[in-house]
Amino acid sequence: AQPYLPTLYEWEVALPLDTSPPDTRIVKGPPSISANEVVGVEFTGMDDQTPDIELEFECLLDGVLIGSCSSVLSTPTTPGVPYEIEIPEGQYGKHDLTIRAIDEMGNVDPTPAKVSWTYVDVNAPDTSIEIGPEEETQGTIAHFEFTGEDPMNGTVLSDFECSLDGADFTPCTSPHTVE
Repeated sequence: AQPYLPTLYEWEVALPLDTSPPDTRIVKGPPSISANEVVGVEFTGMDDQTPDIELEFECLLDGVLIGSCSSVLSTPTTPGVPYEIEIPEGQYGKHDLTIRAIDEMGNVDPTPAKVSWTYVDVNAPDTSIEIGPEEETQGTIAHFEFTGEDPMNGTVLSDFECSLDGADFTPCTSPHTVE
């Protein structure tokens, strides 16, 4: 008896040309207000033909391309590896991070994911009264001169508020005279 010999037939599945862009999703971002110079973002992407692990990502900070970026998502059992953004010291205010996925065919997400936060300065400035009236005086006019400095970088400050006898603080400049 002849042994049975199977016939081999091979074929290849050719996917259509990939013209569909991927989609980008931010999973974990910074709080809306942060005093930290460095914030972390976890993100991922989805595409119809490129596996998510093969997607490339580009990050833009405040509309300026800062280059390729990546992150690893957290799972219930392991912490993720966020992409870290460092804001230059003293650049307080609102910042936007935009992330766009790019698939293997070079299709770019036309609706990138975006996260915004406000970087705030929580360091109190140092204020010194350089010249003021004697603690006890019969004069009814007091002349003050004062200075201020940012303790983080030594910048001389020029915006001040003054309050006399517990009244509301109002803008003032040095020198300041009270009658």
